[in-house]
Formats: sequence, structure tokens, C-alpha cells
Amino acid sequence: MRKQDIVGTYYRLDPKKRLNTIVLNFDNFPGIIKDHEKEMYEWIIDNRAMARQDALGDLGVRIQSGRANGSVVEGSVSEKMLVEAIIKNCRLDASSRDIYERDDIIRGLNEIWLMRDEYKWVKDKLSSIHSWERELYVKYITNPNRSTLLSEELKMSGDTVRNKMYRIKKKLYGNYTDSFQCYDDDSIILLKVV
Repeated sequence: MRKQDIVGTYYRLDPKKRLNTIVLNFDNFPGIIKDHEKEMYEWIIDNRAMARQDALGDLGVRIQSGRANGSVVEGSVSEKMLVEAIIKNCRLDASSRDIYERDDIIRGLNEIWLMRDEYKWVKDKLSSIHSWERELYVKYITNPNRSTLLSEELKMSGDTVRNKMYRIKKKLYGNYTDSFQCYDDDSIILLKVV
């Protein structure tokens, strides 16, 4: 089995770090989700193939009979469609009950669902504030000398800039504690994917 480093990189972060990750990568976060989905796709394909191989048993020498029951291409296409549906719905189907690393794969699928859900939440929140507020906030959280640089750029005192950022954060993070939760390896597997 190949080790999966991608699963857990997002859900193990505390809620504020997840939110800041989304805000900092807002424009390319859907691409990050797609990369995560591709990684999961390959992982599920590999695991399903290994589970099928073990179910058939290793007989050593294989004897070819007259003709095969189905086309290899048809099987490959239906397998790809099945795995794409698993990733789209973030749920394993009944044919995957004997899959290897099942719990880790469920964690990965739930993580994809969590990324999609929280991105949608942040997208709704960011669209509710003005674009100039959003730009200021992103500048503020990405610069190491936040107050100093922004106060020079905006020709305001550092305290005024910090107050503006506080108000923007309050708008953005309103009802934040109700929306985002902390997850670990046990709690993410119990996440209810809707």
C-alpha cells in the first residue's frame, strides 16, 4: 500500500486555521479540492484493484479459457465511473465494503466533503462583505508587518487599521463557532455527509 499524506492535512487544522487557509487561497481553493479528489481517485482505484485481486485469490499460473465474459475496456470505464460517483457523493458504495484502508478512505472522502462545505460557507460570507473590505482583510492576514504596511498604504494610524480589521473579522467570523468544528481521526469518520 502506498502511504497517503494528503488525508488529514485539512481536517486536523483547528477551525481558524482552516478558515484562514480558505481565505488565503480563496481563488484557487477549488483547485486544491480538485487535487485532493484526484489523489483520492487514484487511491480508491488502487485499493479496489487490490481487493478484487485478493478476492480472486492468487492461483499462481492462470489458465485462459476460450473467451472472456466482458470487455476490459467496459470494466475499466465502469470502474472509473463508479469511483467518480464515490468521490462526487463522498460515500463508499456497497461494492467497496471489502476495500483496503476503508477507514482512511472514508476519512479522505469526508475531508473532501468538509472542504467543499466550508469553502461554500466562506464564499457566502466573503460575498456578504464589500470587495474593498475583502481585499484589505486578505492583505492584512498575508503580510508579516500587517498594521505598519497597511497604515502606510492607507495613510491611517496603526490603531485605525487594527480597528478596521477587527470589524471586518467580526463580519466574516460571525457565527463562526457554530459553523466550524474541530476534527480528529475519530470524529471525522463520524461526520454526517449530506
